[in-house]
Amino acid sequence: MTTQTSFDPIAYKKTTRAQWRPRRKAWHRWGPTLRSWLGPATERLFDLAGVARDAACSTSRPALAIRPLQAAARVGPGGSVLATDISPRSSRSPPKRRGVLAHTNVDTRAMDGENLDLGDASFDVVMSRVGLIYFPDQQRALSEMRRVLVPGGRVAAIVYATADKNGFFSVPVSIVRRHAKLGAPLVGQPGPFSLGAEGVLEQAFTRAASVT
Repeated sequence: MTTQTSFDPIAYKKTTRAQWRPRRKAWHRWGPTLRSWLGPATERLFDLAGVARDAACSTSRPALAIRPLQAAARVGPGGSVLATDISPRSSRSPPKRRGVLAHTNVDTRAMDGENLDLGDASFDVVMSRVGLIYFPDQQRALSEMRRVLVPGGRVAAIVYATADKNGFFSVPVSIVRRHAKLGAPLVGQPGPFSLGAEGVLEQAFTRAASVT
């Protein structure tokens, strides 16, 4: 048996797609909990992003059950919302909820956020709620977000704080890693706390903005 010593982004994405296929329904059952937990932060995200006409919701698994519909309500019938996810099944809104709210200005597409299949300067806003932290190449993802923005457009993101400030994730993850006898995360491996340290997210945005 060999131990993996380096992070493989291709295998990571492949595993992510496979893992979410059978778990979509179970995840959507958490919808009410997620709305209660992340709802206020999501509204704050919209405020900071200045959501107006069009909104491109960048990949974020936990958000897809809620955010596209919240965004649709924000932009109104004159705007449009595109929600994306790397997993085809996760990128679909729950049929029942979609039918109840009947938002006709929401579209969902499966695509890799590091390689957006979208035209240049085609969106006013790109938002990522606890999604950017899971990109293997966060700079490439930010560059793609910037590419699809119109001049003067905005990118807004929510990330988790460091592990010591986020027991919701750090405690269960530490228990799982201990019982599974997993080693420390590999160098370059994305995860919930990858952008949590003070100033790290700001630096990532600054680097992406400086690339011509």
